[in-house]
Amino acid sequence: MPVGVLQGVHPGVERAPLAADNGATLASIGDNLDATNAMGKFVLTILAGMAQMERELIAERTTAALAHVKKQGRYLGRVPFGRRRDEGGRLVADPEAQKGLRRARAMKRRGASWREVAERMGWTVSQARTRLDARYRAAAYGKQRSRKR
Repeated sequence: MPVGVLQGVHPGVERAPLAADNGATLASIGDNLDATNAMGKFVLTILAGMAQMERELIAERTTAALAHVKKQGRYLGRVPFGRRRDEGGRLVADPEAQKGLRRARAMKRRGASWREVAERMGWTVSQARTRLDARYRAAAYGKQRSRKR
């Protein structure tokens, strides 16, 4: 039986002790497996261990793949406003959107409300707040940027 198939077995294996506590038993129709005897419990324990190992291997491979992509300088996830992906998957500035961001920041510095900025830029109020938020900009540029006061 391929290890990947065990992922579907695990939820049932987790429920076996709960079922036994409530007077029910877990039995497999396709396989000759009876959870009421010692051999059946042993097989369920082995299957549960293999399913756990499979989940952990998947997590390790995912972590390694994400680290590899990051090391290459590529960006995964939603592209922040004001940026775009180049041919290599890296984030680069979008000049037109950057111009809009500068305009919106200038409006806020002059005392415009979020609603005024949003209406002028064709954004929602929520988009205006998010796009001008320092934490959002730091994530978009991959570093913390200091703000002059």
